Amino acid sequence: MPGKHKLSAVVLISVILYFQLGAHEEKPAQSDLPKDHLAPLAMLVGGQWLSHGQWATGEEFNGRLVYEWGINKKILKAYSYDATPEKKYLQYESVIAWHPGKQQLISYDFGHDGSVGQAVVKHMEKDSCLFQTSPNDEPQGPTIRQTIRLLDHETFVWTMEMETEDGWQQLIESTYHREELPK
Repeated sequence: MPGKHKLSAVVLISVILYFQLGAHEEKPAQSDLPKDHLAPLAMLVGGQWLSHGQWATGEEFNGRLVYEWGINKKILKAYSYDATPEKKYLQYESVIAWHPGKQQLISYDFGHDGSVGQAVVKHMEKDSCLFQTSPNDEPQGPTIRQTIRLLDHETFVWTMEMETEDGWQQLIESTYHREELPK
């Protein structure tokens, strides 16, 4: 299984991509996206998103996500933390922006270990978003797919799976809730 630190940032990307495109009846064409591509992400800014779950291996998962605007609200900055009480450190910093040349919303993720990754939306349904990450520093790495299911504006469920020779193996399913930032 890929490193847990690298995979926990994937939830950050999936949340961002889900809210960017919203919950639509069918997959939108790129031209159907709003001109202000990051506007749907405004609801993520403010507070923090916390999750307590368990990896398929049985190991505990504690995640914390924080979002803030970048330049003129054309860039969204995202921070993914390991929220395990004895650790609590920043795992990833991400910048999310619309790439006009590629006509895609792209997230570039920079890990505490020097890794660099990116993600783009692959498929969308009414209440979920499926996307795939492609780490730049691991071109032969496993294919990871993630689904985000929006329950309400304060809660979402994140599922991550890895492609194996036997099909898709679930690595984690965890629920995130919004809370106030600590003072």
